[in-house]
Amino acid sequence: MPRPLLVRFGALGDLILCTPLMRALATQAGQPCDVVAHGRWSPEVLSHLPFVGDVVCLPSRKSPYWFSPDQWRLARWLRTRAPSPLHVLETDAKSQALIARAGLVPTGTLARLPHAPNEHVVDHHARCAGLLSPTYARGAELRVSADELAAGDAWLAGLGLAGRELVLIQPGNKRSMKGKAGVRDLKFWPEERWVETIRGVLAARPAAQALVIGSDAETYVTEPIATAVADPRCCSLAGQLPLRRLFALFTRAHSLISVDTGPAHAAAALDCPVVVLFGKTDPRRNRPQSRSAAVIIVTGPPGAPEPDTVSGWAETHDMEGITPAAVLAAWDGLRA
Repeated sequence: MPRPLLVRFGALGDLILCTPLMRALATQAGQPCDVVAHGRWSPEVLSHLPFVGDVVCLPSRKSPYWFSPDQWRLARWLRTRAPSPLHVLETDAKSQALIARAGLVPTGTLARLPHAPNEHVVDHHARCAGLLSPTYARGAELRVSADELAAGDAWLAGLGLAGRELVLIQPGNKRSMKGKAGVRDLKFWPEERWVETIRGVLAARPAAQALVIGSDAETYVTEPIATAVADPRCCSLAGQLPLRRLFALFTRAHSLISVDTGPAHAAAALDCPVVVLFGKTDPRRNRPQSRSAAVIIVTGPPGAPEPDTVSGWAETHDMEGITPAAVLAAWDGLRA
């Protein structure tokens, strides 16, 4: 049977939430699932997954087709594949047009399958492929090689953190990398609340080390937080965590406290216990999925109504309504 093909253009968390369907399609076909994704980082994210075959990247869909060599190459590659089940996890006309240019007809597409109320995207994907059942395995999955684990351990030892209990803090997200924290960033949580939360973590677990993590572009978020905590057990590691090192770190961490962002999905997929702060984004649709670790969602304000629509959720919830006490209570429950 030919390899199945899955098309998903999205950010890190979006791609990770597709791994349950990749795994199911590969099991059904007895062949790895090929993937068309957005971003040159996509093959790196999916590396070492035995149920994933070729990963082809399309860096951007914004340019008109006739001025985009990347889109030409993708269309040529799609034409050369043997006929196989094709699942397009996109709803926009641009994605549908790219598939049509390659002369392909999707087996399943989200363009003709609206979300059900409160339906998680993992279930939406499975329903699109006709695979949703009570026994469907919903846990997202990533893997880290033995060499990557060894390299990560050596790096931690070089920082004097070998054998330490590590609690990771992810305060930034894709929006915060584009400008000042709090400016047009619906996932922003005030610095003083992060500081209070980290101090609470260190008070509860005196032997722990709190590591404030992020990308190079998030140092302006992470470093002031670590400085304000004013404790040698807290430091910023933003800019020191290429993707595969970050993944290895998740396998060694006690837990992660994070805003709703790609690294939270990666941690859950690597079975690291996670507390995730959700504001206006509906966690019923987008919460991280883990195979075995606890994933606890904190929303605000307390007691807010939960309408059965994404817009209704956004109208009644926000990050401002989340307190450090609520986050610490959730974190304390991770290992229960």
